[in-house]
Amino acid sequence: MKAYHCMQDTALYMARHNAIVARIKKAGSTKFEVHSENQLLDHQGLRPDLVLKKAPNVFVVDVTVPFDNRLAAFEAVATKKKGKYEQL
Repeated sequence: MKAYHCMQDTALYMARHNAIVARIKKAGSTKFEVHSENQLLDHQGLRPDLVLKKAPNVFVVDVTVPFDNRLAAFEAVATKKKGKYEQL
């Protein structure tokens, strides 16, 4: 089931998403190198919100704020994101 949202609220959803990314970036930048932010990854067509590095690890952060505030919605989004970045 797909949720459709009113276009007038799109800016609010994006602002919420960007605020979460900014908080993660601020917290993460004390212990990790911020390798990229909202940048295309090579030829794969993936554009995660953040890529954090701390040798030998690389963390891909792609924030999603599901509209539906139920556990099933969060699990569905997590599964979708894991599949999206599985090739990395």
